[in-house]
Amino acid sequence: MSAARWQPTSREALQDLLARAASIETAAAELGICSNTLRRYCHEEAIDLTIARATGGHRLLPLAPEERIARDTEMERVKEERTYYHSLYEEALTQIRSQEDLVAGLAERFVAPRPAPRFTTGKRPAGKKLPQRVAVLLLSDWQLGQLVRMVDTGGMNSFSWDVAERRAARLVAAAVGHIENTLHAYRVDRVIFALLGDIVEGHDVFNGQPWQLEKDAAMQAIDGADLMTSVLTGIMEPFASAGVKFDVYAVPGNHGKPGGRRGGATPATFSFDYLLYEFMRRALSRWPLDHVAVEPAGRLLFEAAGHICLMTHGNEVRGWGGFPYYGLDKAHARLTLELDTLFTYWLLGHWHADATLPAGRGKRIVNGNAVGANQLTTAALLGAAAPLQVLAYFSRDHGLAETAYLYLAQEERTAAIVHGRS
Repeated sequence: MSAARWQPTSREALQDLLARAASIETAAAELGICSNTLRRYCHEEAIDLTIARATGGHRLLPLAPEERIARDTEMERVKEERTYYHSLYEEALTQIRSQEDLVAGLAERFVAPRPAPRFTTGKRPAGKKLPQRVAVLLLSDWQLGQLVRMVDTGGMNSFSWDVAERRAARLVAAAVGHIENTLHAYRVDRVIFALLGDIVEGHDVFNGQPWQLEKDAAMQAIDGADLMTSVLTGIMEPFASAGVKFDVYAVPGNHGKPGGRRGGATPATFSFDYLLYEFMRRALSRWPLDHVAVEPAGRLLFEAAGHICLMTHGNEVRGWGGFPYYGLDKAHARLTLELDTLFTYWLLGHWHADATLPAGRGKRIVNGNAVGANQLTTAALLGAAAPLQVLAYFSRDHGLAETAYLYLAQEERTAAIVHGRS
């Protein structure tokens, strides 16, 4: 049945049916016609349908004439706005195209391509034309004689005399390799070994230390001198024939002092670090060393490429809440006054955490350590820093020109165990 033949009983009855029906299909079925016929009739008679939400589901409600007019007016307004913004978009595209054409035309008219370059093979200056560098290797905090077990560090690290020997060999290889690489670009005519203390672990420095010792303090000094002498000679040997000069400077650390802070005002020479240095001096007496100096009091000034450097162990600096940045400033000012010398660079160890910190036009260079994590790490007294030593290069024109980190640990770290995994 077509919409032209079908007529409802009354318009009001149809609107009432549409209001009651759950859908237009339900309304058409009740009237005995198909849904398309009902839709066509409503369209021809301006009876608009909309969906209203009710508790029982969706219901169809017709629009009132005034609502239809408002809807049609809003739709016309939206269409006009869309047409307007589309015209603005097309106008903008036209302007962009014209600007791009203008730029391309100007570039083609006024900018001429440069000739293709002719690359030549660069030549490196040889001999004395190379800029000078003085290498300074910081050696500290080896704590030789200390015993660290994996179980005491939660699998982070272990340390023993065998481990120290392997790390010493790795240090020699790393230092020699780095200096050889530097010689390709610079003239390294001097190597300075700066021993900053705590080479030995000592004894009776803190409570419980005897549980952590593999060697007693006397053997630490004797065997440690032999090991550190091997480090120095291993680095010197490849460069001695090339005319490189070598200096050895040393200050003791707090671990070399028997009794630690509880030891009180013991003589400066009453130190196992100092004993180790004297053993090394004797062992190196026939090697071509330009300068050798051991300062038992712990403050030594030397010159590197024309710049004055101070070396101390670092335990004279007091810290709070972590690394002692504020304490460094106070100690730096005090040392400058007491030594009556304006030093540019300050080398120190003790803190087991490498750092390079500004100090006016100079730097404070803090060395790393050779042990890594130990029993004090889990008590949050020392950080679990990677075992390394610092190699610094000084230039006469620029001062500290480069720092290199020579990593010592080759051992695999044990992975942390996560309990309860299924």
